[in-house]
Amino acid sequence: MLLSVVLYKQIERFLAEMEGFKEWDNRPYVTGDNIPGKYYLDHLHFHWGETDDFGSEDTIDGKRYSMELHLPHFLDGLNKSEALRTHQGIAVIGIFLRAAPDGEALEALEGAFTQIKTTGKCV
Repeated sequence: MLLSVVLYKQIERFLAEMEGFKEWDNRPYVTGDNIPGKYYLDHLHFHWGETDDFGSEDTIDGKRYSMELHLPHFLDGLNKSEALRTHQGIAVIGIFLRAAPDGEALEALEGAFTQIKTTGKCV
């Protein structure tokens, strides 16, 4: 199943949204002791800015990060419109990301990529 990606610019930030999870046979979800039901992943989207110090939509103690990943999940049986109008209808996982110096992030993966010879192999 292909996922669709939409890119657009918000006020001083950029956003990339990936949809298509509803079509998956084993759709990702979250649940647990303090979560009142099963919440299915609707889409994921990234927020980033033109500079590394102004990309995240949210902050921690006033600090912004280079990028922020949001994974909105809707309560089982609700569509987006219903989930947004329902108390505890949506659960969002947010992950802050920081920019690494040029090349640093990929250097760590480069060696692992060369070890992958067959589909599904873990390195």
